[in-house]
Amino acid sequence: MKNDNKFSLQNVIYILVIFSIIFLIGVLFFCQTKPFDIRSFNRRDWLYISLILLFSFSFYLVLSIKYEEIKKSLVVISTAMFLTLSIYYYLMSKISMEYQTTLSLLVSSLFICAGWWTQSTINRSSQRKSHTLNLIMNQRFSDLYMRKNDDLVKAFGMNITVHPDWSDRVFKIKDQPKPSFQNPLYASEYFSYVEGIKGLSYLLNFYEFAAVGILKGDLDDKMMKECFSGAVCRIEKRAFFLIRYSITRDPNAYENFIKLITKWGNESLVVKYKDKTDDTICNDSSFIDIFTISKKPTEFLK
Repeated sequence: MKNDNKFSLQNVIYILVIFSIIFLIGVLFFCQTKPFDIRSFNRRDWLYISLILLFSFSFYLVLSIKYEEIKKSLVVISTAMFLTLSIYYYLMSKISMEYQTTLSLLVSSLFICAGWWTQSTINRSSQRKSHTLNLIMNQRFSDLYMRKNDDLVKAFGMNITVHPDWSDRVFKIKDQPKPSFQNPLYASEYFSYVEGIKGLSYLLNFYEFAAVGILKGDLDDKMMKECFSGAVCRIEKRAFFLIRYSITRDPNAYENFIKLITKWGNESLVVKYKDKTDDTICNDSSFIDIFTISKKPTEFLK
């Protein structure tokens, strides 16, 4: 989760910036002997204002390209920078120097705050990328993750959607009576399927955890998308019925996983077919091109 203290510090900076701009505008309109008149600007003044605008826009552009997640905050900082410098230039060039010390101190304070905020944001972004890289590397070299994935592939193969009748094997395997098989040779295959569906549940929980980190801003969205955008769609397709089954038990199940699929520009199958029943999807020939469904438990049991 994001640190709430960082949010509060950022809000303090926003308040200081807004207060400072209001103060400068007050000085501009109420503390000078002559009323403000934009017609008093000469070519040199407009040149300076243009340079200030160019500087503020460049500040926004450079940081927003490198750190896309802070674009909204940069709009506030860049706008405040432009207004502050423009008003400061006007006051210093058109009015007496009575407020020079106060205004210089105020502008310097604003730049210190902006610099601190920028550096803090860059540090947080670097930490976020470091955490993301650690998660990716741990996933790639995790024996448990690989074992669960192997269980899934061994049982159901690649790109196969697990039949809905297997879903309760994840939650009720301890409560079910000892199975009786049509053929003793089916026993190993049946329990292989049970381990496969449990492996699929593990993978889903991993991606749900990752989705929470991405949506909360603790993990780098761009890096995770490049690594896992295809994987999350394949997992959703394979676990389509398991996700639906989990939602019937808990309406909030895998909600972040589903939100992440949508956020990354893909259409969630769970959302798209939420009004279709399991029997319709399994038996309607129109879904053959979308889902290749696995065997069901009754094919092994008496």
